[in-house]
Amino acid sequence: MEVDSPTPWKESLECTSEMGKFTNMKSFVNAAREFEATHSEASIDLMNRSLGLVSSCDLSVFSPGRPEVCAFFSTLWRIMYDDRSPIWSAVAVLARAINEPNMRHALTHTYKFLPVLSRLLSETISNEKKLKLLSVMQDISYGIKISWQESYLLPLIKQLTQWILNPMSEAQHRVIGHKSLTILVNICYGNLPAVHALMQTVNTKEFIVHLINLKDGGYGGVSVCRLLACVSSAASRAPRPADVHGYIDCTMRIFNKAVAEKDGTQLLHAYIFMNDLCSDDNTKNFVLTYPNFPNLLKDTLQEIEKICKTVSSGTEHTGSIGSDLNHILKYLTVLISLDESCLPSEIVSLANEFLAPVLDPCKTGLQWLQVVGALCEMTETQEKVLSGVTPESFEDILYSVLHYSSQNGIAGIEQSQQAAILGCRIALSLAPLARPWDSALARMLAHHQVRKMLCTSLTGGGAARRRQVLHLIKHHYFPSDQMNQRELKDETTVLLIILDYEANMIQHESTNLFPTISSNVKAQDPGNQDTRCL
Repeated sequence: MEVDSPTPWKESLECTSEMGKFTNMKSFVNAAREFEATHSEASIDLMNRSLGLVSSCDLSVFSPGRPEVCAFFSTLWRIMYDDRSPIWSAVAVLARAINEPNMRHALTHTYKFLPVLSRLLSETISNEKKLKLLSVMQDISYGIKISWQESYLLPLIKQLTQWILNPMSEAQHRVIGHKSLTILVNICYGNLPAVHALMQTVNTKEFIVHLINLKDGGYGGVSVCRLLACVSSAASRAPRPADVHGYIDCTMRIFNKAVAEKDGTQLLHAYIFMNDLCSDDNTKNFVLTYPNFPNLLKDTLQEIEKICKTVSSGTEHTGSIGSDLNHILKYLTVLISLDESCLPSEIVSLANEFLAPVLDPCKTGLQWLQVVGALCEMTETQEKVLSGVTPESFEDILYSVLHYSSQNGIAGIEQSQQAAILGCRIALSLAPLARPWDSALARMLAHHQVRKMLCTSLTGGGAARRRQVLHLIKHHYFPSDQMNQRELKDETTVLLIILDYEANMIQHESTNLFPTISSNVKAQDPGNQDTRCL
C-alpha cells in the first residue's frame, strides 16, 4: 500500500522534526529581508504568517545556540523598530519564547529586547495590547543589568509611574498598574542609574506616600516593599525598625497567601526580598527583632502540608509545583539561618512523610538538607528530627544531590562539597543519639562521592571550606581513620600537614557544629536565573 507524500502546508506546520522545525524561522528571515528592501504588502503578509507558525511551535525551537535561532531573533529585533512591520505578531512570538528559560535569559541579556518593547508602550494602544506587552516586559526585565541611564529609561519610567499613579478602580486598570509596578521594580532593583532616573521623573516624597498607601491597601505586596527599599536607599534614608518590620509583615502575609494559592511568582518575590533583608547589614539587626515569625509560620506550615499531600496523592502533576516547593524551602532556609530566629519544629514532621518523596534534587535537595541541618543546631528540635526524618530518606536525598551536582561543572562541585559537609554534620550530631544514625554516618563516610568531596574540600576548596571539614574531623565522634583509606591514601600526607598547621586554630574557635549559613544562601542557587519575577 502506497503512502501519500506530505503536502507542503503540512510540512510548514511540522515543528517537531529536527529537519523542519526551523523552516518557519528561515522563512521569516527571508521575508524580513524582502520587507527591508521593498516594504511590500506580500513581504508583510509572509512575515505575519511565519511569525504565527513560530509562535505555535514547541519550546525546543527557541533553545539558544543554533544559528537559525540567532538569525531569527536578531532579525526580529531589527524589524520591530519599523512601525510598518507586524509588531504584535512579533510580541506574540516573544510571549511564547520567554517560557524557555535559557531563551528568556538571552532575550534580556544578549538580544536586549526591553528597549525595543519600551517604545511600543503608550496611552494610545488598547488595554488588551498594554497587558500583552507588559506581560512580556515583566519577564524580560527580570534580572536586567543597567550600568548607565540609557535613552529608553526616562520615557519608560515616566509611562510606568503614570499607570502606577492612576486611579485603579477597574480590574483591568489594577492589572496594568500591578504589571507596571513589577517592571519598575525589576529595572530599579540593583540598578542605581534606573533609580536615579525614577527620582528625576517623580516627586520622591509623594511617590513614597503613594507606595505606602498601596502596600497598606494590599496592592502590589512585596513589589511595593522592594521599590520602597530601592527609593529609600537611593535617597540616603536610613532604614528604621518600623519600616523593616512593616516590610516583613507584608512579605509574610504575601508568602502565606502565595503558599495557599500555589503562586510561584509571589513565592519568588517573597524569597528574594526576605533574603535581601536578612543579608543586608543595614536591615538584618531589625529583622532579628521581628517577633511574629513563629506564629505566622505555623499557619503557613499547614498550607505547605496540604501541598505535599496533594502531590503525594498523585492528584496533581509533581512538576507543576516543584518550583513552588523550591521557593518555600529557600524561604525557610533564609529564616532559619538567622541567629535569633525560631523555625517551628512542625516543619520536621513534613520532611519524611511529605517533602522527601516529592523533592527534585536538582532544585530543592540542598535547601532541604540545610533546613534539617539548622534544626539539628538546637537541642529541643534534635528529637523532632530523629522522629521525623529517617536515615534512609536522608541518605537518598544527599546522594541524589551529589549525583546531580557532579554533572554540573564548577557550580556542581561547589554544591557537592557543601552537601557532603552538611550531610556529615547532620549525621555527626545525630549519631550519638540513635544507632541508626551511627550506621548512616558510617555509610556516608564509606560512600566514594562523600569521601571525594571531603578530600577536595580539604585540598582545593579554599580556606573557608577547608575549615568546615576540619571542624568535622575535630568532632569527637568522627572516625578519623576513615580519612586514610582507599582513594584518600594519596592525600594522607597533605591532610596531615593541613591538620598540624590548622588544628590549633580551630581549638579556640566556637565548637558549634553548624556555623551560620546565611552567607551561603545566594551562592547555593546557581539556577536562579531560570526563575522569573512576574
